[in-house]
Amino acid sequence: MKDKNDTKTMGLALAKTNAERQQEYRDRQKSNPDEVRINCYISVEADKHLSKIMVEHGLTKKEALSTALEILEYSRFQELLREGRKHATSQQWTQKDRKHAK
Repeated sequence: MKDKNDTKTMGLALAKTNAERQQEYRDRQKSNPDEVRINCYISVEADKHLSKIMVEHGLTKKEALSTALEILEYSRFQELLREGRKHATSQQWTQKDRKHAK
């Protein structure tokens, strides 16, 4: 039982379990419309490459994957431009996209 004069100790009813805190975190992440969760297995070799990129560039796994995908997409777009495909126009690739792909 809690001492009535104790103003420093939280009540046990207010304490949350790790599972409750984790669920709240997941709920907050799900409510972010700018991000999606991916869950997959990659080869050991791919993980080594990813880890090397992370260390060399000081990136988190999320940043490394996002940057790599943006660079690949930008490279694909440049290839389409070189091939002269009509549906690949500079309007499809915004200034913001170019900045992030660097």
